[in-house]
This record gives sequence, C-alpha cells and structure tokens, in this order.
Amino acid sequence: MLVITVVAIAFGILYCSALGPYWKLTADSTTYVLGAQSLVQGEGYLEGRSPAILFPPGTSMMLAAAWIMGGKTYWALNAEVLLFAFGSLAVCFLLFRDSLGSVGSGIVVLLCLGSTLFFGTATYILSEIFFVFFSLLALWSYRRDSTAGSVLSALAAVMVRTVGVSLAVALLLASVCRRPRRWGNIAAYFVPILFSVLWEWRNRRLGWSYTELMLQREPWVPSSGHLSALGLLSRLIGNRGYGRALENVLTNDLTAHVSYVVIPGLALAALFLLGFRRLSAKERWPIALYLAPYAIAIGLVWNSVLVRLLLPILPLVFACIVGGIEEVARRPRLKWVYAPALVFMGFYLVRGFQAEVAGAERERGSAFPNELVKYPENYDLQRVGLWWRDHSPRGDRFASRQPNIVGAITGRDGVYFEPTSQPDALEQDLQAKGARVLFLDFELAPDQDRDLGNRLCQSERFRMLKQEGQAELLELTHWPPDR
Repeated sequence: MLVITVVAIAFGILYCSALGPYWKLTADSTTYVLGAQSLVQGEGYLEGRSPAILFPPGTSMMLAAAWIMGGKTYWALNAEVLLFAFGSLAVCFLLFRDSLGSVGSGIVVLLCLGSTLFFGTATYILSEIFFVFFSLLALWSYRRDSTAGSVLSALAAVMVRTVGVSLAVALLLASVCRRPRRWGNIAAYFVPILFSVLWEWRNRRLGWSYTELMLQREPWVPSSGHLSALGLLSRLIGNRGYGRALENVLTNDLTAHVSYVVIPGLALAALFLLGFRRLSAKERWPIALYLAPYAIAIGLVWNSVLVRLLLPILPLVFACIVGGIEEVARRPRLKWVYAPALVFMGFYLVRGFQAEVAGAERERGSAFPNELVKYPENYDLQRVGLWWRDHSPRGDRFASRQPNIVGAITGRDGVYFEPTSQPDALEQDLQAKGARVLFLDFELAPDQDRDLGNRLCQSERFRMLKQEGQAELLELTHWPPDR
C-alpha cells in the first residue's frame, strides 16, 4: 500500500503542476463559463444575451462559486475542477474499499490517476469531473443506506449532466428491487428524474434539446431530417467504435497499434465480466442498472465516438477489471496472473506519466500568452479571430459553426450558420442575421468546410479576408445589405 500511496502522490503533484491561468476553450465550456459569469452578475443562467440551453445549470453554479472566491480568474476555475477530480478519487477509494480491499481500491485510484483521459479531462473547465464526483458519491451513499445522500447526489449529477438521469433511474430501479421495499425512499428517487424531465421540457420550448439532437440525422443540422426507430438502432450499432475506444483508454493506447488487438480486448472483457459479476453479487449498489443505460445513451445521442464520454464509467470499469483479476487469482494454480497484471500496470502507468508530463507543460503555456483564453484545437482559428478583432469595428458580427468559441476569442457577437452548397442562400442568411464575415474551422470539419470555402471564394458573393493554416475568414462582398 505504501508504494501505491507514493506513486499516487507523484501523480497528484503532476496534476497540480498542470494548473494554469488560461481558459482552454471548447464549445461546451463556453456555456459553463459564460453561464457562471452571468449568475455572478445576477442576470440568471445566460450565454451572452440569451438563455443558456441544453446543458443544465449545475456546472455553472459550481463554477460561479470559484469565480467569486478566486477573484474572477480562470485559474480558480481550473483549480476547482482539479479539486473535484481529487475528490472523486477519494470517493472512489471509499466506494470500492469493502469489496476490493484497501490495496485493490487503491489500485483503481492509481489507474484513474494514470489515465491520460482522466488527466486530460481534469484540465478542461467541463462538467465531466463534477459528474464523476456526484455519481460516485450517489453510489457510495446508496451502499451506505443513506437515501438522502444518494438522492441529493443523484440530483446534483443530473444538474451537471443530463445523462445523469441514467444514474437516477438505476437507483430507482435498484430501490424497487430491494426487499423489503421502502416506498418513501422509492418516491424520493423521482426527484432527480423530475428535474431532468422539466429541464428537457424547458429546452424543447427554447428550440434545442437532447432528444431533438438524438433524433436528427446530423446533430445540430435541422435540415438533415429525423431518424426512424431503425435509424436510431443503426446509429447505436454504428457507434460500436466505443468498444475499441474503451480498450485504448484502459490501456493508455498501448495496444492501439497492435496487429492482434482483439486479444487484449477479449482479455479485458473477460476480466471485466468476472469482476462485474463479483461486485454486483457482493455489493448492494446498482452498477449493472447504471452501466447499461449509460452506454446506450452515449451511443444514441451522437453519430460519432466522443472518447471523453467514457470518463464517468472509467472508475467502475477499472474496479471490475481489478475484481476480475482477484477472482481469477483466488484459485491457487492461477495466482501467477498477478505477475503479468503488475507488469502491464507498470507499462500503463509509465506511459501515462510520460504523456501527462508533456500535457502539464502544454497546459502552463499558450501560443498567445497575453490572452486569457486559448484554443489548442486550432490555434490558427484563434490567430484569425484575434486579427479580425483588431481590424474591425466593435459592432461587427460574425457567423461560425461554433459561434460561442469565436465569440470567446474575439469578444464579439456571433451567429450560427448551417452549411449549404448554395453561396447565394448563405449570403441571404448572413445578411438577415447581420453577420458581415464568416469563420471556417478546418479542424472541425476538414473536407466539408474546405469545400465550402472553395465554392464561396469562386462566387462573387464572398471574398477572402484572412487565411491562416487551418482557418479562413471570408467577407460578404455586398455590405451593408440592401434594405
């Protein structure tokens, strides 16, 4: 246990060294941060001048506290996310200590610390870390027969991520299956579910909701039409890439380029199933009822694999694998399984530590040291955005497929545009919305946006204003629009 503690402390110091003063932009984080700032200003849950939609307000409420106490700096927001990352691992240790022992539970914590996915997510101002904390806290409270703690934690989980409703439903079903049934406790678990239903209803009234996005053939593109029931099933089957993505996460990409990738994948799956059976039989918390709906939910919502969505179940999967190894090693003739498991864990941790050292160095710096925000996904877009900010009137508006990111970079108002193959239709749309320029981000949609940019430049309706690597800025030729 001493070795585990020392290595965990080393990883913890590495995590702390990654703290920096910058807001690392993503499309989702803009809602969370701007929502927190509007709450602090007493304006309500807003993004810009409009009500923040889709994401529930819990994450912004959490960040608002850090924004105030930290003197309104992004350093404070980053520190809060890291604090909750450490807190989630502490709850993780308590959750699995009875079933895996102190050593087994400590190994689960160490595997999470060594995960490049966990480290990467802990450096973003996003909701995943908060959700991991509250979901694990809900499961731990349920196992301790604390209905109030479990319900409140599940409610907090739903308030930071809509997918938390899968956890609330799991707790409700597990409570129904218990003997004897406690109907008052069962009724209490409807509270987080009710919040989720009301939030979905509110979002549908404002125009966007997760159910609406899930039903669209291409999320965020209303003109793409809606999927049938068979289409939804096809999306779920098409997202089977989550299986390979999970294997890469569990191995820190050690097997990403192995020819016979099915062998480690099958080994991990077998150990997971053994540990899953052991933990589900021994404990009174609804791991099975939670994992299955969560996996289905992330497979249905998007038509592509988003690896960071695997983070909330990562501690549970690691715990099942550790439990599976212990289950195999219970047989005297199979105790040798500990040897290859420890060797593999050593390679896993070394690889994770090396990647995290490099990641920590990147986090502390920026291509634009004098700017408080940075967009590492495409610094070219930020470079173009800052140029436009310095060479255009304050009242200018822009159009982008990610207006929240460009807005955070430039400090200007922007609008969303839907890709189209008709330059005249796009020109009319932008003029109607009062947007004079158009940002194209080739990292977001390389082929589609490059093709769109080429068509627009060949027309007489747009001209190139600025080009920088993976980003372009186009300007309407006729401006202001005819009235």
